[in-house]
Amino acid sequence: MEKTARIISAIFNPLLIPTYAMAIVLNATILFIVSTGAKFGVTGMTFLITAVIPTLAIFVLYKMKIVTDSGLNERKERLFPYLIAAVCYIGEALYLNSIHAPIWLIMFMAGAAVATLICAVVSLWWKISAHATSVAGLATLIFYLIYFQLNIFDLNLLLYAAILIAGLVDTTRLILDRHTPAQLLAGTINGVVCVSLAMGASMYFSH
Repeated sequence: MEKTARIISAIFNPLLIPTYAMAIVLNATILFIVSTGAKFGVTGMTFLITAVIPTLAIFVLYKMKIVTDSGLNERKERLFPYLIAAVCYIGEALYLNSIHAPIWLIMFMAGAAVATLICAVVSLWWKISAHATSVAGLATLIFYLIYFQLNIFDLNLLLYAAILIAGLVDTTRLILDRHTPAQLLAGTINGVVCVSLAMGASMYFSH
């Protein structure tokens, strides 16, 4: 059971969620018309900026003994890695702006940056769940793709799957004794609120 929980937690590592989100929006919204080469390019850049760079930064921090656990299970060691991740998400938003991506996609990444900053600050005294924040944020993105009619395919099943996955990921964090129910709930609220505000703001600025 614990081994399965570790695998699920790794698959849905917070640093991978932006890449999953990008894959979804490039294949389920009007961005579907973008060429296959461009899709791979944008998804690859997203993976580089939001996953590879933060992971390398965490590795460097580990080697420098600034963090003692590469899994960031020590609450007090999460500040710098989370700040780095937030900066990378801001960098991703700037990258998307440079290629003239839709404002709602740019704002989603900005919302992810804000949610990560909140995780960083809260982690100074409490171990809020970044896993819960990220998977809840992804489910919320899918909800707003449907709500604002940005999708060109039926995403209801994907939304239900995302919600189930969020519950599954939260369960794995309990099994691994990484978080309490309260910390998972706080992370979920963080993800939902930040993405909701970002998507709502994008609709306001687009009019």
